[in-house]
Amino acid sequence: MLERIDGIFSGQPINPSIKVPETERVRSIGVGVLIIALDPRRNGDNVSNPKFWTIKEGQSKETTIKLAGEISGPAETKKTGESTLSNIYGALGEFCDDTSIDEVSEHLFVTEGSFVPNAATVHGNPVDLAVLVYDGLLDTPFKPASCDEVSANGWMTREDILKIPNVRPVFRDLIEFERRNGLAAKILEAYYSNPQMRMPIFPQGFSLSGFHIQREQLADDPRTK
Repeated sequence: MLERIDGIFSGQPINPSIKVPETERVRSIGVGVLIIALDPRRNGDNVSNPKFWTIKEGQSKETTIKLAGEISGPAETKKTGESTLSNIYGALGEFCDDTSIDEVSEHLFVTEGSFVPNAATVHGNPVDLAVLVYDGLLDTPFKPASCDEVSANGWMTREDILKIPNVRPVFRDLIEFERRNGLAAKILEAYYSNPQMRMPIFPQGFSLSGFHIQREQLADDPRTK
């Protein structure tokens, strides 16, 4: 399973209609994760104005341009030499913890088109984008594993995110990138039409706390210190 997921997160855009300038395809400093809520009550609105998971930043950091109190989405800077998949697992610690991972494991999917390298920048450094689909209950009370860094803010539509002032700049840029390229529509179409490429992001028995303990032993990318 992990080998198949690593194939999707191979470092090249799956969807050829999304053009990323060759000059920008350099090693990213991290990944931002947009989680689309597949709410059965919204019907067509899932595509035209989808809901995304949002968090509230608890800490300020100038090197990655974030302020405490800003609305954002799960994101994580890379550790030195870290794989894209591990970087995404790091970011997902801002979505849930081990108390809800069994629920998440059954409902959080990666599919064709889920990864776009160098979709935004922070201080001129490229940031990758991963777009996942969540098809579980939207009233599940998710608590981030990284609760010392962020708190849950719940599901918000693209429209509502873009009209509030206190949005983390890179999160706003990724939402704008998603809108310009119609990513939500393309990924939801792949989710329905190509189920063999629909894969749970977490392997069975995965522990976020165990993963983060090991991950914190790795060195930070020097560009993000």
